[in-house]
Amino acid sequence: MASTGEGTAGSACAPVSGADHAPATPSANTVFLNRPVSLDRIDAMTRRAIETLLDGPGGWRPLARNLVAAWPDAPPLELIFAIVSAAEAIETMFAPGSPALAGAEAGYRVAALLGVDLFAMQSLGLPHQAAADFTAYWNADPWFRLV
Repeated sequence: MASTGEGTAGSACAPVSGADHAPATPSANTVFLNRPVSLDRIDAMTRRAIETLLDGPGGWRPLARNLVAAWPDAPPLELIFAIVSAAEAIETMFAPGSPALAGAEAGYRVAALLGVDLFAMQSLGLPHQAAADFTAYWNADPWFRLV
């Protein structure tokens, strides 16, 4: 969509008339969005993610599973946010060319995969309000082999 530089009267994110979606309404699927954010928990998750991602070439493999086990009641998006924050922190701490940057790259990948899993859980109508819900999904997914 090109901009003419003149601005618009409405929001660019406003629903389009005739679009095949209904306006969002609060439901059991969005309750987790109304939970208070625990900055202490996010900081602890981020520290754990940094340590795990910097633990050698395969350090990323247990990351999602370990975060879910440590904080099963956390909202799933907090895990994703913490992993992205850890990856960004690693990029900031290390110079270009450092082997540690592979950990940041892996962190972004793990966060993206968790986001895909969360979307799949939501789309399938599966529970997805707590991090522990990932475990049930992973156990049911025949392609997931980290559990």
